[in-house]
Amino acid sequence: MRIVIFLTSFLPEWVGGTEIATHNIAKILARFGHDVHVVAARDGGLAEYSLVDGYHIHRLPEPKIRIVGVLFFWLRTIALLRKIEPTIVHVQDLGNGLLGLLSKITIRVPYVVWAQGSDVYSPRTLEKISSKLVLAYADAVLALTHDMKLALTRWYQRSISVLPNGVNLSEFVQSSHDETTESVAKRIVFVGSLRPVKGLRFLIEAMKLVIERVPTAQLVLVGEGECRARLELLAKNLKVDEFVNFVGRVPHNSVAKYLASSQVFALPSLSEGLPLVVLESLASGLPVVATKIRGMSEFIVDNENGFLVEPMNSRELAEKILLVLGNDELRRRMSDNCLMRAKQYDWQEIVTRLESIYFDCIND
Repeated sequence: MRIVIFLTSFLPEWVGGTEIATHNIAKILARFGHDVHVVAARDGGLAEYSLVDGYHIHRLPEPKIRIVGVLFFWLRTIALLRKIEPTIVHVQDLGNGLLGLLSKITIRVPYVVWAQGSDVYSPRTLEKISSKLVLAYADAVLALTHDMKLALTRWYQRSISVLPNGVNLSEFVQSSHDETTESVAKRIVFVGSLRPVKGLRFLIEAMKLVIERVPTAQLVLVGEGECRARLELLAKNLKVDEFVNFVGRVPHNSVAKYLASSQVFALPSLSEGLPLVVLESLASGLPVVATKIRGMSEFIVDNENGFLVEPMNSRELAEKILLVLGNDELRRRMSDNCLMRAKQYDWQEIVTRLESIYFDCIND
């Protein structure tokens, strides 16, 4: 098959769950023998075309002019698709789904759209209207979670497949089982963008309660974003700044070492789709304390591989973190369960299922 995967932005300038997932999907599909083309907006300083890990990357310029810039970008994309002559087009979120629909109309190829989270739970008004058209005419619709599937069927009644993101199990090492409550430092780690939706102010507030019981605790925040300055000020005002380490943005291949050297992963988000780092934490054998947001219970089971707490509840967040940090037997059991759970999300298996969906679309 000749496969085109479209998304708005791509590595290395943009490092998010969708971008990392797309790289893994394209790499494995290419390994399976397919001709894979990733199409995204062009970032300054990067070539318009490159070949990486066996798949093609096309970066198209997008003029920063409202409406006109988008139309120009779409026309360039359709022209590129005509040149590539794909067997199938895969769009990596509903917001860009109209490109899939346009490709079906103009070059008569089937398209698959894979909902990612914010495109389902917090779409703009125009996106929600266009998404109904995208859902109606797509040859296959995928959702990361069952909760996301349910939300989509409220927009448009049709068949939707649940396919989560995956993880490269071999890239992640198990967090140490040998550390005990007498260890010098207890690390709580967060990996992601420092944005309001991540609820990090509640995690920093929780740290004030955590260090009262575990004075050696350290919170490691891996990532960058608009809230960094406010969060640093909050940590200083709460007098926990010496216990909070703002690492900043790191290459994705460095994330594994932060997970492996920690005792618990904390995700205080107010809304999520399926954060890739949750799967990476499971693959590292790292218990997860996360908020009870839509779909999270499909991956984190209370008292089995982590704990789920109410959003915006700093005290409950602190209590569950302390429970993991202070009970070595519990942490070891959860770590083993994390590793068992992670095996369900091996990228090789996920892409094999995706490939089967492609073939079904083409045959139909």
